Formats: sequence, C-alpha cells, structure tokens
Amino acid sequence: MVYAPQRRHAVASMSTTLQALALVQHFYAPNMLVLLCRVFSLIHIRAPPVIQPTRSLFSLWFLVATTNLAAVFFHVVGYGEGGYDTKGLILDFVGQSNPASMVRVLLLDLVIFLLQLVTLIVCYVVNYSPTLPKTDVFPYDDLLLPPEAPARAVAEDDLDIESGDQLRQRRHGKGPRYRSIASDHPVPWAEDDGEDLPGRSTSRSPVRASTPIRRGRSGVPLVFNIPLAHTLSLIFRLPGPSPMRVASGGTPLTTPPTSPRGVQDELALLTAAVTQAAHTNRASHAMSIALPITPVPFFNLAAPATFQGIEVEWILDPAAPPKFDGSSDIETISAKLEANSPRDGPALPELPAKLDRETPFAEVAKILDALDDYLAYRTYFGGVQVGYNDALIWGLIRSNKSAAGSVKIPGRPHLARWYTQFETQDLPKNIAESFNKARSDMDKGKKVKRQEVIEAVLPNAVEGKVVVRFAPEPSGYLHIGHLKAAILNRFFADKYKGKYILRFDDTNPSKEEGEFEDAIKEDLAMIEVEFDKVVHTSDHFDKIREHTIRLIKQGDAFMDNTDAETVKEQRRAVIPSKNRGLSIEENLKLFQDMCDGKAPEWSLRAKIDYEHKNGVMRDPVIYRAVEGSHHITGTKYKAYPMYDLACPVIDHIDGVTHALRANEYAARHEQYEWFIKKLGFPHIEIFDFSRIDFVYTVLSKRKLKYLVEQGVVSGWADPRFPTVRGIRSRGMTVKGLKEYIIGQGASQQLLLLEWDGIWTVNKRVIDPIAPRYWAIAEEKMVPVKVEGRDTDAETVEKRPLHKKNPEVGEKDLVFSSNLIIEQEDAKSFGENEEITAMDWGNAYVTDKKVNTAGDVEAVTLKLHLEGDFKKTSKKVTWLAAPTKEHPLVPVVLIEYDYLITKKKMEEADDLSSIVNPKTEYRTPALASAEVANLKKWDIIQFERKGFYISQGTKDAEGRMEFGFIPDGRLATITLKATPAAETPKVAGASKGSWGKPGAKKAAAPTPVQDGVKVNLSEASTGFEIPVKVDMFESPRIYGKEAVKTEPKVDMFTSKPIYDN
Repeated sequence: MVYAPQRRHAVASMSTTLQALALVQHFYAPNMLVLLCRVFSLIHIRAPPVIQPTRSLFSLWFLVATTNLAAVFFHVVGYGEGGYDTKGLILDFVGQSNPASMVRVLLLDLVIFLLQLVTLIVCYVVNYSPTLPKTDVFPYDDLLLPPEAPARAVAEDDLDIESGDQLRQRRHGKGPRYRSIASDHPVPWAEDDGEDLPGRSTSRSPVRASTPIRRGRSGVPLVFNIPLAHTLSLIFRLPGPSPMRVASGGTPLTTPPTSPRGVQDELALLTAAVTQAAHTNRASHAMSIALPITPVPFFNLAAPATFQGIEVEWILDPAAPPKFDGSSDIETISAKLEANSPRDGPALPELPAKLDRETPFAEVAKILDALDDYLAYRTYFGGVQVGYNDALIWGLIRSNKSAAGSVKIPGRPHLARWYTQFETQDLPKNIAESFNKARSDMDKGKKVKRQEVIEAVLPNAVEGKVVVRFAPEPSGYLHIGHLKAAILNRFFADKYKGKYILRFDDTNPSKEEGEFEDAIKEDLAMIEVEFDKVVHTSDHFDKIREHTIRLIKQGDAFMDNTDAETVKEQRRAVIPSKNRGLSIEENLKLFQDMCDGKAPEWSLRAKIDYEHKNGVMRDPVIYRAVEGSHHITGTKYKAYPMYDLACPVIDHIDGVTHALRANEYAARHEQYEWFIKKLGFPHIEIFDFSRIDFVYTVLSKRKLKYLVEQGVVSGWADPRFPTVRGIRSRGMTVKGLKEYIIGQGASQQLLLLEWDGIWTVNKRVIDPIAPRYWAIAEEKMVPVKVEGRDTDAETVEKRPLHKKNPEVGEKDLVFSSNLIIEQEDAKSFGENEEITAMDWGNAYVTDKKVNTAGDVEAVTLKLHLEGDFKKTSKKVTWLAAPTKEHPLVPVVLIEYDYLITKKKMEEADDLSSIVNPKTEYRTPALASAEVANLKKWDIIQFERKGFYISQGTKDAEGRMEFGFIPDGRLATITLKATPAAETPKVAGASKGSWGKPGAKKAAAPTPVQDGVKVNLSEASTGFEIPVKVDMFESPRIYGKEAVKTEPKVDMFTSKPIYDN
C-alpha cells in the first residue's frame, strides 16, 4: 500500500539510477544519439505534461520500447573485433575490464529497459488525475478515490496507523478507549487480540477500513509485496490484486485508501488554498489574541493563532484572562481557533485522554506514548510537511508542565525527533522570542510584577463545592514547615471558589494551650491568609465517641491494656495482642470505663490487620485516656481520640471534600480510607504535597520548645527561630515568603532545601524599595582630614535614599572637613591613590599614618571632584565626624548563625549535642542620624554591608539593634561554626519503617602491628613507602621472580617480500 510520497521517492531514486546506468553504457558504446534518446524518455516519463484523456499507457510504452530498441541496435552494429571504442576511457563494469563484451552491454540495456518500465508505471499513477471522466484509457480505476471522497489524501497514513497500533500493542498491551485530542468524547476502540487489528475513525477524516487487516508472523502488516506484484501485472498484463483494495491474502477493504492527486487537482487546490489564505489573512489582521504571561505560557492558544496569522499580544498582567474575539474563556477560544483552522492535513491522532494545561502527569505519559507511536513512520503531524496539527500539538505540549518536561525523555525517540526538529521552525521560535521578551519586561518591573500562580489541579474538584481545611495543633507557633499547607489550602479554596476551614486539632490536652491558638491566628493574618471559619476537633468529641462505639459494635475495634512499649514491639514483630479476641460486649464495657476515668490503663485499638505489610495498619491505637485539663473543655472528658481517628471523622462532619496532607503521612492514607469506608462516609479526596525542610533547621515543636526553655533563644519570635515570627524578625517579608512558597508549588518531591532560595526571593522584594544609609564600624575607626573644600564649615545637602527609585525619598548628607571611615578601607589605600568618596566625588590620598601594629591612625585626602569615578577601583562609604549639631546614632549590627551544627537533624539525634555554641556576632557602629526614626521591622540597606532590619530594641548600652538579612549569596548563608558529623544511613532503620533492621557491617580486621607513617617527601627511594603491616598483601599472580627476556627476539621480524 504505497502512497504518493513513497511513489515520488521511488521515481526519484530509479531515475537517478537510470541516468547513471545510461552514462556508464555510453562510455562502453559511445553513441550520443542513444544517450540523448534515453535521457529524453526519462525526463518525459518523470515530468510529463498534464495527462490528457487521449494519452494511454501504450504510447508511453512505445516511447520506452523505441528508445531502448534503438540502443540495442546501435550496440549490436557498433561492436567490432576490438570491442567498443571507448576513446581511451577504461571502466570496469561488474568485474570486466575494458573493452566490454557485447553480452555485458546488452544485459545493461535490459536492466535499463525494465527499470524504465517500472518508473513509467509509478509516474503514471502519481500524475494521473482522479477528477477526469471515467474512460477506458486507464484500466485500473480502482486505484483512484471514489467520487465522494475529498481531493486531499485522507488515508495516506493507513500504513503508519497499523504500524503504530503494533508499537502501542507492544508497549501497553490492549489499548483503552481512546479520546480525540480536541474532544472529550470517547472514540470506540475494539479490543485487539494481537492478530486482527480493526480500522478506526477519527474526528477529522472519513471512516477508515473496518475489516481487520491480517498480520504476518512477525506482526508486520503484509502489504510490502503489493507494489511489485501490481507493477508486474501492469507490465505483463497478468491478473493480479489491486494494491489499494487488497491486504495480505486478498482480503478486501471496505473503503479504499486515497490515491495521489493529479496536476490539475493540485492546481485547483492551490488556487483554492491561496484564496482561503488571502481571506484568512484579511480576517486575522482584523483581530488579535491577548494572552497573560504565566509561569507555564499559553502556547496552546498562541501556536494555532500564529499559524492562522493572528497577532499574539502578551498581557503583562498575569491575573488577566486570555482574550480573543470577545471571549475570555479558554475552552471557547480554543473552539474558535479550531473552527477557523485549515483542513488540509491528515487527521489528528487519537489519544488516551484529553491533553490540556492541567492534564495530570499520569495521563500525560500515556498521551506522549501515543504521540510517539503515531510518529513512528511519519515526519510531521501535518502530513508530508509542517501543518496546523504540528503547531497545535506543540502548543499543547509546551503549555503542560509535565508534558514539556517529559517529551524528550528516553523511550520516545520519534516524538523527541519531531519536537526537536519542529522547534527549529520559525513559528515556535517567534512565539518563544516574543514571550521571553514580554516576560523580561515584566521581570524588570516595567509594567507589572511577577505572577503568583501554583500550577496544580485538585482531583474531581467542582467549582463552588470545594471545601479544604488547615488543621494545626495548638501546641506551638506556626513555623515555615506549616506555611506551605496554609497557603496551598487558601490557593485551592480561591481557585475553585470554595471554603477554607481553620481547624485546631486539640486532641492532646497535655501539650495544647489557648495562647498558641491566638498566635496561630495572628501568624496567618500576618502572612495574609484568610479563613472562612474556625472550628475545633473538641467541638465534636461527642460525635467522635458515637462513631467509635459504632466501630466497636461492628467488630472493628477492641480494647487493650498492653503497655505502649510492648505494643510497639508486637506491631513490629507482627504479633497480635492478647486482647484482640475480646467480645463486643467486653469491649463496650471497657471503653465506657475508660471514658469515665475508671480504666486509664486501657486504650482502644482499631481491628484492621496485625500482619499488614503497612505498619500503620497493624491495629493502631485510636482512643486513649489522658490526665489533665483541656484548655477548652476542662475536665469534662477523661479520654480523647487519636488524630488518626479524629481526622477522617471531623473531615466528614465539616464537609471537607479534599484533604491536603504532607506526603510524610503517605503511609497513613490507607488507614484514613479504612476509617472512611468502615464508617460509611462519602469518599474524600486526598491531595499530597511535600513539606518544606531546610538545612541546619529544627522544625519539631517539642525541640523548639526545648530551646526556648533552655534559654538558647529569647523566645518564639527570636530571629534565629524558623517560626513565622522568627523569620519575620530576621527580615523575611510577607511578600517574599509567599512568593517562595508559591514558587515551590504543590510538588511532591522530598527535598532538604538550602536557605539561599528563599533569601534570594526576599532580596528581589526588598532591593527596589529599601532606603540606603551608611554605618561605620567603631573598632579602629579612622579619622580623615579633607583638603580642598571651599569652606571648613559643615554643610548639608539632599541625596536620594535610593538612586534607582526616587520614590523612596531623600536624606540629609552632612559634608565636613573631618570624616570617619573604616579601618579596612583605610588599609587598602595606596600612596597618592585616587579613590571615590561615595555621593561626594574623587580624592587623592596624600597622607596615611600607620602605627607599629600596622593599623592606620589617620588619613588625609585632597579633593579632586573633576575626576572620573568610573576609573577608580575603590568606592568607600564615610560619615562626617559627629558633632553637637550633627550627631551620629550608635547602633549594633547583628549577624546570626544557625542554631544547630548538623545539616540534617535526625529523630534520634541528641539536640543538646549539636546546639551551636555561638549564634550571634555583634559589631558596634555609628550610623546616619536618620536611622533613629526607624520603627520595628523597618528594612534598610547599609551600603557596602548589606540589608538590615530594625529589631525595635536596644542593647544594654542603648544601641539600636539591627539584624543582618541574608541575600542568598553563599557567604551570607554558610554555617560559621564547625559542622557536626552527619549520621550514616543504615538499611532498614528509616523512620516509619517496619522492616527488619539492616545487617550489621563486619568489623575490619585488626592489624597485627601498627603501620609506620612515612611522608612522601621523606621517602628514601622514590615513592616507595615502607610499611610493616602485611595484612593486605596478596600473592603475585606472575610469580616472585621476574622473567628475563632474551636480547634477540625476532617474533615481529618479517622477511623482505622482494628477496630472491
């Protein structure tokens, strides 16, 4: 089943071969007339004029036969005793030296004749027009399309689809019900039994063959013998099957595939295409499509629009919706672009699911596999050349984050090849360039700010009905690990126009306090996360108890008085509790006694499966007695539910539709679903995300509380603490914090993050708006005498607080003949060096006094204000020496270190052994007078020092305290103390693992005697190091004695080939 591109390729290949053979034959029997006749016949056959109804195969055959018979005649006549006259040209044809024999030349004539006949047939089929009236000129009308079929090649990819089916079968087995790329409606797909593959119908082409096509034993369709068989039948008038109506074994197809278009048809279609293009261009120039700049661009709309000549405008406001032809809905815009799209290409491939911006990764992988199969024997989706389908699919892939990141992974060579080649086209390059330019403008702050978007989708979410909850335990302050959950829940509630519940999980009265509830509300307000209502788990203790009794009556829970340590060991060893077989009546009575405070040693356990492969499913404790008073209910209750039981029950009571949980609790999802099922609750979707962990950081509330109680920090708001208040005191802005969390998205990858990323984002926020001041460290401060001023009196001039942002304001800069600078700057000055005093101008160092310790005691500068500051290598900050009229403000600049010295803290680590002994570094300084008016948490920059935040406090000496804000550079986030040793990983000992402990490593053998350490530089004989320990000595495999070689070795000697 060969279609037009294959025929044309065959014609070109055979014509080249024929011309080469004709030239070779001419060298054997040089006859210019024969050569010209044959070249003429080749050109006439390959590129004939428009075929008329009067033309016939016989006329073309006659032309071929005449020219070749003439060649044979001249070859026979021209042969002489010495062969053919080659005029000195020596060639070797199929092993025969010049001169060539007559038999060889005549055989060559026969080869040329047969190849010309094959070329004739193929060219005739390629150029014959199916639009001509039916005549008896061409007797094989079944090669043509039926009259009702469109003029374009609708089924030229039949062979490709069958091969694609085979690839898909090998990769995925039996295929599912597929979907069209542009529609959600399923396309019927019969099950493939591995032998017969039915044809299919697509959304953009007529129904293809529906009768199964038989495969050979190798699984490849048996169609490759058809062109040769049919060609021979045409040449020799043998009865044979039609290549367009026959598969292996002569099985007929219900709908014949297409034949190529003729020249007249090509011209007609070309004229129509030009007319349509002109109309499309006139229409497209009258409209444009406006798309917002988002982290994942709207290339799914930009690509098809650009292909149709519609101008794309990038909106620098990320919150703005796409706009096209009066519509702002993405689905509506896609439908309009699809309706206006050109219809001159083959049908789009059928996909397992709809591909759009929000298609999840699991579906994306199947879609990309299907696209790869489709391209197994194709170059483009648009047919033999780039078309609308290529632009559409490229845009869809680029607009889906998972698809764009997976398109080139190993295993999809055909799709990767197409994707790489297509991106070299002008269309994708122009779209990417325009998008990048617009995004660059946005990043520079020319018009709007960076978009804050999380690219994630809740499963089975219905707009207006989504209910999510953030459920912190009121046992401490919110820390950075909680923020991702808080912000993600708020994001999804806004995205689906749903509700956001703040629920305090107060099921452990021994740890919880009302103070922490107020603090959590304040922290959420600080980071601008609003909630729709506040609830407590304790509001529903009675309902939880009712559902618990239901579990007992169902036989799904039992009472147990085994101590906690034994329970832990039994669960690990897969041993059932001795009380697992208690009757329901006994369990109900014991449960009531526990709730009344009469049986505090008993607890309630879920009766699931003590042998379950998931350790959390091995009969977990779900209700226990707790002594003490609850901060809300007081002493009303003596027993409280565990979180594992309370969570699904309260989620049901509060109407939660989607439970967002950190994937550190992934093992508990099965347990959550078990309670939902046993209690008969409607299904609640679970959405996983990864928690945020940072290096050298303690996030455990229990351990944070320990640091507070031990006085390591001043409180929960200490700048060294990872709490929301702590990092806010450190200089983290609310905007920077939210941008970083949103930038992390809803990822599920477990990472131990460095602090550079979050502080880099924060710097982007504060850098454009932080006012600039100067501060001079007081230690070994250097007085400076300035010469060349017009007056010795102090003067005050206005200078901008931010040179790049005049809106920040202005400051008063005092100019004086007496200045102060820092010791390090003064030491760097050379004799008569020209330096730049910032905000003043250039000056020469005319004198520098240095004491015996090497410290500079005084410097004299001579102004050279006409000098070019761009040519100096040293720009220094300075302040006028303090006077009564213009005093300076004493400050202390504080730089913090991490609280612990271990990069990743493990659960079993002793916190006291890894606490950093020194976490504050204080530098007394004098600062500009304006800093005295700063309020708590005001952020400024001391130029050439960094960003600082006002703590709103003073030290014992009355100095204002300013905390250093890291800016993401390595020097600002590196641990200053000596790091603690990391704990080596042990197999089977990970947290939450119920596997067996890893095998102990065998101890290294003890050496018989101590080795002697010898430095290489002290070795007496080269690099030989004498070692007395022979524990690692191994016997020589080549023996102990060296093999001596004979001086005369002639194994490689060869005798001269010309010796007599």
